[in-house]
Amino acid sequence: MRRYSPILLAVTSIFLFILCPSSPAIADTFVVDNWDDGHDSEVGNGICLADGFGCTLRAAIEQASTLPGPHLIEVPPEPGGANPRLFFDTTICASQSMTIRGTGAEPTVITSFATAAAMIANCGAASLTFENLKFQPFEGAGVQADLGDTTLTDCEFETGDNGSSPGLSVVGGLAICERCTFDGGGSPGVTVEGGELRLIDSEIRGMRVTENSDGGGMRLQSGTVYLIRSLVTDNEVNFTGTGLGGGIYSRGAQLTLINSTISENTAWRSGGGIWFGQGLLSLRNATIVRNDASVPDSGFGSGGGIFAGDLGAVQATNSIIADNELPCPGGPICVPSGWECAGLGIESLGYNLIYRFFGCTINELTNIGTNITGTPPDLVIQGAWGGETQSIPFFSDSPLVDAGDPDGCVANTDFDGSTPEAELMEDQRAFTRPMDGDLDGGSRCDIGAVELDCSRLDGADADGVGLFCDNCIDDPNADQADADGDAIGDVCDNCPNNANDDQEDGDSDSIGDACDNCPDDANPDQSDSDSDGIGDACDADTEPPIFVDGFESGDTTAWG
Repeated sequence: MRRYSPILLAVTSIFLFILCPSSPAIADTFVVDNWDDGHDSEVGNGICLADGFGCTLRAAIEQASTLPGPHLIEVPPEPGGANPRLFFDTTICASQSMTIRGTGAEPTVITSFATAAAMIANCGAASLTFENLKFQPFEGAGVQADLGDTTLTDCEFETGDNGSSPGLSVVGGLAICERCTFDGGGSPGVTVEGGELRLIDSEIRGMRVTENSDGGGMRLQSGTVYLIRSLVTDNEVNFTGTGLGGGIYSRGAQLTLINSTISENTAWRSGGGIWFGQGLLSLRNATIVRNDASVPDSGFGSGGGIFAGDLGAVQATNSIIADNELPCPGGPICVPSGWECAGLGIESLGYNLIYRFFGCTINELTNIGTNITGTPPDLVIQGAWGGETQSIPFFSDSPLVDAGDPDGCVANTDFDGSTPEAELMEDQRAFTRPMDGDLDGGSRCDIGAVELDCSRLDGADADGVGLFCDNCIDDPNADQADADGDAIGDVCDNCPNNANDDQEDGDSDSIGDACDNCPDDANPDQSDSDSDGIGDACDADTEPPIFVDGFESGDTTAWG
């Protein structure tokens, strides 16, 4: 009898199985090549085929949902890139673990013309992941997180126009959205009605909600929500029924902001930045600035930055609430109440800057006397100052610098809800925190979402001094010499020996008024022939004086 090597038999068996499988092979990867919305022809056979022609995204998800996962579904750009993917039918339900990934240089666009609850929903997948995709829902949500874990990375969202078509809807499970962008539409970018959402390094901007009540950027009704290194900006709710919460409306959720900014949002009534009720809002190194309540100057709104009502508690530490607006309905002679906050006010855990506190109740629970009130924060414009999101830094002479908790700025970064919380080691841009911003030899965290770091964001002069610390941003001066102490470096100071932080120069001769010997007549050479302290350009008599017996000729006072 001929005997065969066990190894040879094993290798032969594997080879035969690959060539002639006894049952349909389970596909790990499906590649979409049909840009219609057909169902799979034979669900469960491992072959993505929609109505006899190609693999649609719906067919790929249907196959992956009937086979043990995890699977990968690749969604390349449509040839020519003229049209996005179109879905006309009901919600596509994912019930097995899978990753759905756009493979183009830009996020692959998926558009729905349906009125389904959502375009794609996690209906029981242990792990459902979306990468590099852009969702454009017509009605209903772009993605609905319900069961299991839903992760979205480098995804973009637009929203529908009816006020009830968010980019992302979380109703259960755990949803993590990292480097996500919600940009434009007539519905909130995100809604949460249960489960947990962690929004990390993400932006919600440009929503214009005019229907279905409250919440411009986000509408939260229950569940737990974390915003980490994220930005909610330039959103508006202008619904005349209530119109609460230009940036965020929350009634019944637990909301935590860590190293995050809420800015330039507008509400028709109260809570330009945030309207919060029936839960706990925790601000940890948050920046709540330049928001606006009461759009039509109706006088019914309040709380330009934050309105806390309906048993809502707002606890803040190491945070900025400043420069928020509340227009006057009564004309120019008006003293509005509640620019920064209104309603139940703020429960302070210390080390906050709350600028205009008139009408904003501040209840100090801990670290009594450490808040800064009545002082503007000296912020710069919002922009791309590093990191994944836009942020709002400040200059080195701001009162925010090294003014946070000396024992460390902390937050619940492991999401376990326990205390003590962990120390924050980075800011909104993922820059190192704390830093020695005032250069006194000790590192202490700054108030707000941004940490001043004088070694970063060097200006055009490339002198190694950060843009917001440099006393001459256009002239190299690594030593930062400032002889007159006016915070203008000597190399760019138009009066380096005379303090003049306003740098006034009435005759535009590059010599500051504080040291110009002819402040009304241009004379950059500062010539003074008779050395009388009056420049030749404006001196009626420039001849040097003649002295006789120690007296100036023509000085009659010398003769008595």
